Amino acid sequence: MTEHNDIRDKIVFILRTEEMVTNLTVKVIATIHAAITPKTNDSFLQSHIRDLMEALIPDAKWQFSNMVRAVHPSGMETVQLTAMARVKEADAAHLEERAQQVKVQSEGCSFNISKIQTDNSFPTSLVDEIESRMRLALLLKARTECDLINAALASPSERAYHVSLVSFENNDQHQMLSHASTRNFSSGGSNKTPYGTSFDDDNALGNTQKVQMVADVTLARRF
Repeated sequence: MTEHNDIRDKIVFILRTEEMVTNLTVKVIATIHAAITPKTNDSFLQSHIRDLMEALIPDAKWQFSNMVRAVHPSGMETVQLTAMARVKEADAAHLEERAQQVKVQSEGCSFNISKIQTDNSFPTSLVDEIESRMRLALLLKARTECDLINAALASPSERAYHVSLVSFENNDQHQMLSHASTRNFSSGGSNKTPYGTSFDDDNALGNTQKVQMVADVTLARRF
């Protein structure tokens, strides 16, 4: 649709582009619970937490945060913290069942995963790459459209148009950033969003979404 505000001076129109984009990774967020003796040192604690997460997904690069420690009436100390890693989607298969089975016990201490969450939102780096590519595609479309209009309306007495303004919108960004499923083993509740809707060239399961971007383009006469 084209809006006219004196066609001799300005032309405003909309351009669109879209891509089917596949994300082959999943962000895994786990809540770890540990019960340790008063004599447990930090080195022992950290080592066994890492052993627990290595047993869940080998070679994953875990980041740990939100550690909370408290003394239990029994005299034991309880520790709760969060572990997060981005892994290949294949590594997250049957994750809930595996998390329930993974436990570490040593020298009177126990370590287990009490809650697991998988989030198949697109990583920020991939979102930036997609948006950069789509913006460039729309800019090239705008320039091509401008050239076509100038060729169609060419006249010795008329000034040529140029691309004066391009405003981008990405109404689908929320779809790339908000798909997660959670399983809390202590309550048994679950809320899952299916992920994995296509295969890539290596037959890896991935989450594919159609991403659209819209540009409002203004052409103006050259002075």
